[in-house]
Amino acid sequence: MKGIVRATLRAARKVHVIGIAGQEGRAVFDYLIRKGFNPVGHENALKEEFMGRFLNYADAYTREEAEAMGNSFLSSGSDICFSDRYLSGIEKGDAVIVSQAYRRYPANKPLVDMAEAEEISLFQAIELAFDIAPCLTIGVTGTAGKSTTVSLIRNMIAASGKDFYFSGNDRENKWDLMELEDISSKGLALFEVSHRHLMDLKGSPDVAVIVNIYPHHLDDAGSFENYVEIKKNLIRFQSESGKAIVNWSLLTSGLIEEENVSGELLSFGGPEGFSAGYVRDGILCIDLKGDEVEIVNIEDLPFGGEHNILNALAASVAAMSAGLNERDVKDGLMAWKPLRYRIETVYEEPGIIVINDGKSSDPLATIEAVRSVPDIDVLILGGIREGIKAGDFVPLGEEIVNRRVKNVVVYGTSRDDIVRDLEIAMAGSEVNVFSFAHHDEAFDKAFEIRSEGAIIFSPACQSFDEFKDYRERAEAWNSAVKNYFS
Repeated sequence: MKGIVRATLRAARKVHVIGIAGQEGRAVFDYLIRKGFNPVGHENALKEEFMGRFLNYADAYTREEAEAMGNSFLSSGSDICFSDRYLSGIEKGDAVIVSQAYRRYPANKPLVDMAEAEEISLFQAIELAFDIAPCLTIGVTGTAGKSTTVSLIRNMIAASGKDFYFSGNDRENKWDLMELEDISSKGLALFEVSHRHLMDLKGSPDVAVIVNIYPHHLDDAGSFENYVEIKKNLIRFQSESGKAIVNWSLLTSGLIEEENVSGELLSFGGPEGFSAGYVRDGILCIDLKGDEVEIVNIEDLPFGGEHNILNALAASVAAMSAGLNERDVKDGLMAWKPLRYRIETVYEEPGIIVINDGKSSDPLATIEAVRSVPDIDVLILGGIREGIKAGDFVPLGEEIVNRRVKNVVVYGTSRDDIVRDLEIAMAGSEVNVFSFAHHDEAFDKAFEIRSEGAIIFSPACQSFDEFKDYRERAEAWNSAVKNYFS
């Protein structure tokens, strides 16, 4: 399928780009202008609001860089449809390029309907990126752990000295498609791929990694079955030379079957002799072609936890499948540092440690955090869990009991449903549970009841009931910690 986006663009009389103030939309619009396409941009805001919105999504740029790019759009001569003309002419467009979150906005419902009725040729921005990359592409998805896996692969590529391009889901990661197009053909292009990217995807990366699949984002997918099918899009369109790297548990559960894979199927986390990546006698091992390589003793790694070992296995198989050697892989693993807002220590003194795990937006991620942090005195969680169902938080409640967490503070729109599940799972235990409407009340309570041990903020929910995104939520916790301990 490689080349289909560029072929469509070359034949198109008009190309529309949706959401040009956002991270992906601006990258595509900038690329098309610089390549001489004269695209039509769309932004659902008044013209006088455009620059403010543009700057709001410019975390990866200096203010001067962002202002220069925004002004270049306005002076480019390309048509930009603001709120009074938003989506105007879309039905006449030969190609429409969207960013991953476009389905979340009600104003885009006509666009979604036209795409599903196949009345327009719609492409995800990341599909264009796969298409224009002159080198081998690596894409990583998963319900949990994909950011860590991507960061490990990035370390490994950096250790190899190869030319590479990286695109992550965080706004701090700059999208620059001109930079991507200039990468050496012997380099590598690495992408973190969300389920929202995958909902419309019609092209796959050369090396595709599915870290895991658990029930999540069912408000977008409609059902777990649909969610699984969406995740499979990462491997669905690979050529015979592609490599599909999947968690062993996805094969044994039947969620992914060999007939779903067009290229070479490799697994990680399974037993020796069946998986390409496995742990034997405490050693992380990779065996791609019947020639085992011992990478590192897992006790020497700068991280722990079963989930992180699986992430390390996934990253190692992907890196070696992309041509890196065992030294590059080991060096990349040993250079790993915690991600921002992911089990991040933000304050420490004798007898107390404060953790910001504000990136965790589902119960599974919080379970991983609870397993990773010893002696938890207070766990703060909450927010909004779209499509929440009875039982969603029972496994987290069971882990809280298993790990002897002393206090749990719950807040937000979904607090009553969360507390109901926790009380079922923790019946008969000595865990104290407190519930509040808003995050600031929860934060105050956490500091009030704390004693010795860890205080961890790991929401297990989305942030949209009180915050614009998880970053703002995580920074609210950092501010509360700073104010309290100063």
